[in-house]
Amino acid sequence: MAIVGSLAGAHGAARSSRLARREALWGIACASPWLAGFIVFTAGPMLASIVLSLTSWNLITPFHFVGFQNYRTLVNADATVWHSLAITTVYAVLAVPLNTAFGLALAILLNQKINLQRFIRTVFYQAFIMTNGGPNDASLFFMLYLYRNAFQYFKMGYASARCSPARWSPIPSPACAGRGGTSAS
Repeated sequence: MAIVGSLAGAHGAARSSRLARREALWGIACASPWLAGFIVFTAGPMLASIVLSLTSWNLITPFHFVGFQNYRTLVNADATVWHSLAITTVYAVLAVPLNTAFGLALAILLNQKINLQRFIRTVFYQAFIMTNGGPNDASLFFMLYLYRNAFQYFKMGYASARCSPARWSPIPSPACAGRGGTSAS
């Protein structure tokens, strides 16, 4: 009885080994387009940037390896580098975690069972979806068209402040806002 059980176990192990190998090959096949895209569009350009940063090259003359001299020149000769690094550090330390926390809190809020939940989700996500994560001209004009009646109240507010917005935009010009609401004309 023990012999039959051990033979069945060996046969099952060989079958599971072939199945595991086949699943691994399918996994590699499915991941290979992403991997190729990562190598071509992310890892390759990063490696090329590192190599090019260690050379002196102007697209006409041949490569001239200078090592870390470009970095030494950058740090010692350009005062704006330290200012840029400080701003980037503040952004990475403050803005990124705060935006993540705000997004998480907003997601939790939008997931609560409240009245008009679907309407609030639609209004909130519509702007993001239409702008694809950031504003562009086509989505801006679509949103202006979509909410054209809602902007009448903004236009009335600008008119009462004696500040005329541009004809196509419900938002006053920056020059008008910078002059304390006085009319630009």
